[in-house]
Amino acid sequence: MSRSQHGIHHWGVLVAAICLLVGTACTDGGAPPPSTPGISSSPLVPQWVPSKPLPRATMSESERDTLNRKRLARLAELRGIANPPQVDPVRWIYPEEVGTVVVECLRDAGFGATSSADGRGFTVDAGSQSQMASLNLAWYRCSAMYPTDPRASMDVWNEAQRRAAYEYLTTSLIPCLKHIGAEPAQAPSIAVYLSDPGRWEYPDPGNQARMELWTRDCPPNPPTRAILGEG
Repeated sequence: MSRSQHGIHHWGVLVAAICLLVGTACTDGGAPPPSTPGISSSPLVPQWVPSKPLPRATMSESERDTLNRKRLARLAELRGIANPPQVDPVRWIYPEEVGTVVVECLRDAGFGATSSADGRGFTVDAGSQSQMASLNLAWYRCSAMYPTDPRASMDVWNEAQRRAAYEYLTTSLIPCLKHIGAEPAQAPSIAVYLSDPGRWEYPDPGNQARMELWTRDCPPNPPTRAILGEG
């Protein structure tokens, strides 16, 4: 059986889970995501919102489309698709919806896909090596049909949004990880974090099953809607 993991950056579920928070270079945008997209359902981090509400994040449709085309070009390159098909988008989705919307799309295409614990990534089974090309094409089509809103990428966040992410890290995420017995690294200073969010990394429990439990209880990323000023 040939299995592949959806992710953002290195195509792994675990990397997908921490991409936005640690500020790695995202390349795509897999327990179901929260019933209200962008709001954490973890009992340990319940419906987190920043202490200072953020204004609604805006981006022109042309800029969104440009960033999405670049994302799809990177995805096509990574999945070995020489001539990507033209696909009409259905709607923008939040990162937390990947585990339902994109997973359902892949299942409709005939592939066994399973959401990651935080809803931001997935694992998918090609069935056999001979089906990898078909899986890659379905992967591209589903990602093109339901593109992740570019406003959700830390690459485009302003200082206020990054400060809110730092607040989530220091007041919710690190305390949550300590509560479940993890040993997270100390948060860097706010100045260091603003200049290089990747200086802090989500701790590695040593196996994927435990990581799924950790990311379910202590989501690595602040809720998208809160960061975008939508909830």
